[in-house]
Amino acid sequence: MRLWICSLLFYTFIYLTCEIGRFQFSKFDKSKHKSIIIILEFIGTVQICAPMFDVNIIIESYGMTGVLIEIIFIEICNSYLLRDAYGDPCPIIGKLLNKKSWKWFSILLSTQFLAGLTSFRLAKYWWSLKFHPIYDEIIGKENCEADLTVTLIYGMVIEAMGVICSKYIENLLEKYINDEMWNIIFNSISSGIICIMGIQLTGMYANPIVAWACTFNCEGVSHIGHFLVYWIAPVFAHYVIGNFHDVECHNSSLNDKIEEKDEIEKSKNDDTKYETDIIDKEESIDCDTNEEILTNLNEKNVENGNNIKFTIDLIDDKKKLQKKLGGNRIIKENSKKLDESFIEEEDYEEEEIDEEENSSECSIAQKYSTD
Repeated sequence: MRLWICSLLFYTFIYLTCEIGRFQFSKFDKSKHKSIIIILEFIGTVQICAPMFDVNIIIESYGMTGVLIEIIFIEICNSYLLRDAYGDPCPIIGKLLNKKSWKWFSILLSTQFLAGLTSFRLAKYWWSLKFHPIYDEIIGKENCEADLTVTLIYGMVIEAMGVICSKYIENLLEKYINDEMWNIIFNSISSGIICIMGIQLTGMYANPIVAWACTFNCEGVSHIGHFLVYWIAPVFAHYVIGNFHDVECHNSSLNDKIEEKDEIEKSKNDDTKYETDIIDKEESIDCDTNEEILTNLNEKNVENGNNIKFTIDLIDDKKKLQKKLGGNRIIKENSKKLDESFIEEEDYEEEEIDEEENSSECSIAQKYSTD
């Protein structure tokens, strides 16, 4: 079997395995089962890391052209298939710097480390199937060699520049190309070009967890050197280009979405409770006011000897206004208007009573004068 066919089958095996796992666990509600977030992060990181174990095989057989085609293909596949996961520690570190939870940072980072190790196990399992003779040579090797062939400082600069250039080109494409498909294609091509420009110097991983899965503990670089080149440099590059600020502003993490959703629901409940308390207080005040007004009216009507009855049900009017107008302020204003109109009616009735008394006195005076 040709090597490129074996590689294509390897990618299919990885992507199909990840898609099946993602399909099984995506059925659950992430807001109720937060462990699903961890599982999806694990699956996404495996999808990012596992295909990278095939890059060195391709470069030995097909050269830089083969690697360019391979990286473009992998980037396009990840653009469409990768979801519900970071697959990169840099955004998680950015969230920690933005004062996010240490707990979730530790859990997600540990999940990515475990996924990187699992991706290596999957690659070894694929090589053990021995679809191609070169797989026998890979399995027979006891030690791996690091991809870093330059000094630590130079390697840090190369890895950082790779991240910065990728982000700059991505922003440029989003600005001038509105079509999503062409945006993905050109972005994948640019990633492939950047990769082959630095692959023989540092490996140009531009992703700490991929570099850890593929080269950690390999001969040729110390653990501190690996940490400086493949972790400090990319994190610093993300900080320089403002990716950490973007992550904080847009809240792209699933954990943040869940926390934001909980906060929104809590604020809605608090607002509803607050509005209910206001309405209850206003209704209780209006009830007391109505009772006082009715009591005063009854006393005045008894004193004047008039059989005048006023039936006022401001509470029902308030409920009607609440349904029609739907606002506490409007209800309050209308209740005030009703009170004012009622007081005007009361004054009007008193004036009528006074006029009747005056007219009766005048008629009596006229009668006496006539007599």
